Amino acid sequence: MAMSNPTRLAIFGKGISNSIEAVPAVLATCSIKHVTLTHERDDLVATVLSDATWTGQFAFYLFRNGKRVHAQWYSSNPAMRFRIHREPGLYRVLAFFLAPNGSRMSTYSNPVFLYPLDYTLGQSSEKPHKFTLEPAATRAASALQPRKVFRSNTRWGRSVLEWPSLDALLTAAEVQSGVHSVPIGEFGGKPINYDFMLTARSGTVLLCHFHGNHPREGTELPNFTGLGVTSSIATSMFVPSDPVLVLDASLTLAWHFGCEGIRLQAITVRIVQKLQALLHAPRVVAWGGSGGGFAAIRVAKDVPNSIALVWNPQTDIAKYSPESVARYRSIAFPRIATDGHISSDGEQFPSLCTEAFRAGYQGRILYLQERTDLDHVDAHLKPFLESFCATPLSKIINSAKLSGFVTDQLFLHISHWADGHIPPSKAVLAKLLGLLSDVTMSLEGLQNLNCFPGEFIGNTALNVSQHALGRQMSGEITLDPLGKSSKLDLPLTLKAILAVRMDRIADDFVPFEVTVSCSGDSVVLPLFTGETVEVSLSHGVQWDRKFGTQHNSSVMHLFSLCLVGQLLATFLQSNNDDALRTAVVVLESFLNYSSVPDNQLRIGKIPSGDHSAATRVKVLIKYIQVMREAQDIDGAFLQRVYDCLKYWSDWLADSNHYKKNNHGLMGSISLLHSAVQFGTAPYASAYLDVATNRIIELGKSSFDRDGLCNENTIGYHNFNLHCYRGLLEFCNYYGLSEILITFLEELILRATNALEFCVWQDGSIPPIGDSAVYQVDIVSRNEPRCFYESGFAVVKNNDLYLSILCGARTEIHKQVDDSSMTLRYKNLDILIDGGAYLYDQADPYRRCVESSLGHSGLFLKEFGGLLRKEFLKQFGTVSGKIELFEESHDGVRVKCVYSVSNGRTVFTRHIFVCWPDEVAIVDSVELGEVAGSPEAVQRFTFGSTLDVRFDDRNKLILTSENFSCTLFQLLDCEGDLYRGEEGRLVRGWFSKKYKEILPTFGVDFVPNAPSSRFSTIIKLSKCSSLSECSTTVRAFAGGADPFVQ
Repeated sequence: MAMSNPTRLAIFGKGISNSIEAVPAVLATCSIKHVTLTHERDDLVATVLSDATWTGQFAFYLFRNGKRVHAQWYSSNPAMRFRIHREPGLYRVLAFFLAPNGSRMSTYSNPVFLYPLDYTLGQSSEKPHKFTLEPAATRAASALQPRKVFRSNTRWGRSVLEWPSLDALLTAAEVQSGVHSVPIGEFGGKPINYDFMLTARSGTVLLCHFHGNHPREGTELPNFTGLGVTSSIATSMFVPSDPVLVLDASLTLAWHFGCEGIRLQAITVRIVQKLQALLHAPRVVAWGGSGGGFAAIRVAKDVPNSIALVWNPQTDIAKYSPESVARYRSIAFPRIATDGHISSDGEQFPSLCTEAFRAGYQGRILYLQERTDLDHVDAHLKPFLESFCATPLSKIINSAKLSGFVTDQLFLHISHWADGHIPPSKAVLAKLLGLLSDVTMSLEGLQNLNCFPGEFIGNTALNVSQHALGRQMSGEITLDPLGKSSKLDLPLTLKAILAVRMDRIADDFVPFEVTVSCSGDSVVLPLFTGETVEVSLSHGVQWDRKFGTQHNSSVMHLFSLCLVGQLLATFLQSNNDDALRTAVVVLESFLNYSSVPDNQLRIGKIPSGDHSAATRVKVLIKYIQVMREAQDIDGAFLQRVYDCLKYWSDWLADSNHYKKNNHGLMGSISLLHSAVQFGTAPYASAYLDVATNRIIELGKSSFDRDGLCNENTIGYHNFNLHCYRGLLEFCNYYGLSEILITFLEELILRATNALEFCVWQDGSIPPIGDSAVYQVDIVSRNEPRCFYESGFAVVKNNDLYLSILCGARTEIHKQVDDSSMTLRYKNLDILIDGGAYLYDQADPYRRCVESSLGHSGLFLKEFGGLLRKEFLKQFGTVSGKIELFEESHDGVRVKCVYSVSNGRTVFTRHIFVCWPDEVAIVDSVELGEVAGSPEAVQRFTFGSTLDVRFDDRNKLILTSENFSCTLFQLLDCEGDLYRGEEGRLVRGWFSKKYKEILPTFGVDFVPNAPSSRFSTIIKLSKCSSLSECSTTVRAFAGGADPFVQ
């Protein structure tokens, strides 16, 4: 790959500086073939190698110990240099390629492991950090030290510390961080090395992780796992790879026991004891699950005061899966008969369920058992308890000791966090390991903390293939014992659903600001639309009532049961019993009404019924969660709520009720809530699948390659981004699919990047299209940007903001606004869009702001007052796009074109933003063969704080306090100036806040000549004549600029 044109870029993040000083840029004409990550002194360099097929852009994620620590956005440079500041760990890069057609691909680099470095002021040492027990005494002793070699085939970096022998390690005076390889014997004439990764931090607890089953497809040995769980824990770590797995590619589990001639259990204990001494580790914590749990329990036997943290462990190799045991025995112990037993002695224990193993046990065990993992409960937990504790499991369960000490050496926690042989969540394990890494924390201390895996009704395995959509649930969903008599009498389905605690609901409901009081028979509650709903405590709600304003929107909110959600939130916030009572009345009234089949069908067919159902599902879940804490529960009523939740969850899952817009996203998020709430029910898994697939589908289709949403307004872009951010928090909180989480993180990054260009300089959402003005927590990027695919562009610096809309990828929230522009200067609105106002499309002011009358664009007079659907019906499909967007030293030039009537009428707009304070607009309309006598109109709607007047026939003066600017119309036109007109034609109105409409000035220019051309200059400062405008902007307006020719 040829490199040319070196560029320099410096970006500083937490602990990392990034530059491309030594990595020259290249014209990106490639897709990803593979990615290399190399270590060069203090830097990591990621390079994308290509097959040179097309032009595109590259982005990079940098991961340390499985956690993303930096994201570099798209550029044409296929290489990235990362400067690492004193941060050892396992590094990997995920490189993305963005093709011109919008398709994306990604590939991981090779991993690189960086050792800790010794740092002194002003310089750094290249040698790995060492912790010394005693100095080497002689040259003979130094000959026994490990030598650093480089292996090209390891997944963990090229540098490996090779020891000359096991004795050399066991007699060493010092040890250092890195990947170690120790010869421990031979098998069948083949040398066997014990590979392990070591992080050496003197004086800290030594964590020893033992992996379990290791599928070999697509991976290579050695196998170092658990690094992601412990990435935030600053302590010493010993992570071995079971060396017996090298004997055969079909061998995936060997229990860290060893093979003929290699007594691996005894060797591992000696290494751990040596490392503890060298590192002055005050405690050893051996941890692992399944087969790794077997090894952890074994190691803790011979390490005084150690702790074994294990989950679902095997305790007897012979009692595991017959197929796995037979494969291991035949490969590792070929001399043993097929049905023979692996021998045991005082150091090698194939079974931990013996008196010989229990005798002299020096450690303590924290034993976590998933109670639905029946094979391990019966074959491994029961016999281990009987041998190690002399206590049968039945005695423990009968005495309700499901979480606590069985003996002073064994703490047993039996619970339900997922179905079957599934580990606890990474978050739970990381919390436990973090606590145990504090030497002052004892097992007794853990008993009083909320740190054990909680009760959870799960769906599928946490270790699902990364190529499948994960169905992973864990973490903050816990189960109470349901000890109250009213709960014990419930059916099993209701016990199960009450068992699930959901203490987080995405976009949870906001309590009412006023006290809810039931002083009489009725309570009046406000809807979002401004309408009110009267609740009769004896008769409920009149569900078929007519609303005076915004009827459709009010009905949608009424049937969403959002009032119930707010009442429940009010009850939880202030313990307001009247709020809870009213919520139950409204909910019961709804259940009665919807129990009539015709009514239930009608509810599903109301306008925005999908939006209403999505909210309703979360309200029903919130009610169930409130009932978890109730002293008495009406089982029959709860069953009705359960059935209602099931019905509307099924309704949302039906593809006939799914639309690819923000309503579809809201419905998918609600289905995720249902999946968690319904737990082990079969349909919960189906909800999870449907929701996950839809969310990924929506994420891919809803945003263009530059990250802009397809809903034709910056406000709805931000709303979608808000939904995805809340969804990401929800998925992280409940431990849902890591693949979905990674997808959401990348999507949110792109969408946030796009929003930075689109907001006003003060971080506000502009009222472009169907949106109000409101502040968001984002820093504006004051640079020009064109989103070609979405038909939106922004010309922007610190003072000026100009937007242009032309074209659309969808009709979602699209208005009659092709060619429309807005202009803002020093935080003052000059040209505006009409805003949103209300959702009631019958309202005349709503029709004004949504139609061409509410936009500063190039139209036909006949468009005036038509809503988008009416406009399309009368004039046919609209074809529009931004054709050109050119930046230069003097400003930015934009060309956009759209057409109607099957292309017979074409509108062309050229805009030139001439820095620092001039804008030229050249418009033309080709009428073609159109029936009647259509008139072209160039319309401007002005900021509501401006006073606008004609100074002469083709000159407008715009003034406000301490500001004045001028608009010149260069061609022969008639100008019609108006403000806040009502009657037959409602025009000159603006809304920057929901339900608030304000009068503002507007002007329509109509050409006197048949050419249908317009030429306009706006000077954003005091200007008495056209001659005071720059020659550049006058040349553009006069057609002399090549851009408009």
